[in-house]
Amino acid sequence: LGYIASRSRGKSYLANEANATKDRSARRFFVALALSELLHEFSVYQVSKKYHLDPGRVQLLMKSASSFANMAVNFTKRLEWVAISLTLTEYVKRLNFGVRADVLPLVEISGVGRSRARLLYAAGFRTVNSIAVSNPGDLARAIPQLAEFNQRAALMIVKGAKKLMRIQAEQLREAANAAVKEAEEVNQLSSQASQQNDVESSSEEFFDMEAPVGDK
Repeated sequence: LGYIASRSRGKSYLANEANATKDRSARRFFVALALSELLHEFSVYQVSKKYHLDPGRVQLLMKSASSFANMAVNFTKRLEWVAISLTLTEYVKRLNFGVRADVLPLVEISGVGRSRARLLYAAGFRTVNSIAVSNPGDLARAIPQLAEFNQRAALMIVKGAKKLMRIQAEQLREAANAAVKEAEEVNQLSSQASQQNDVESSSEEFFDMEAPVGDK
């Protein structure tokens, strides 16, 4: 931390391998701090101003981190590391939208960005279902802080929530069907293996039988 503090004040160091390693670590730490701010719903402009970065570079940082995390998701899925895969999947979505985990379901609704999601969440609309079943007029009145959030916009968001729920229901149905199919295949293979074992056991018993002894 002392090295990072010194570098942040502009202090120069000799160009050697040890300091180059420290610089790489400091840069990674710097990037991690910027990403953490973005994940806590600070805007690109706020982060760029605080960390003295060009806004375009901040957006590129978000995109690069999201792409890398997405590759990690695919890797963990292939290895069937389910818990890690789910965690990284949420991280990718949060990077894409720049939100905390609590409003992540809401920003997946068409027409709902970070600001609207936070206002909806504060007004008590904390799930996709709560928005899908709501009256557009009640939804518009619930967040008077946003002047342009009129009843027409509210209607579009309600429709978007209903559409998202249909998509999610279909995905769950497909996942359930795939699980049932996989279970049936496993049962079939298990049954075939059991039958094969029975055949092999019967064959062994047959060949192990003693030949009948003749009368003396």
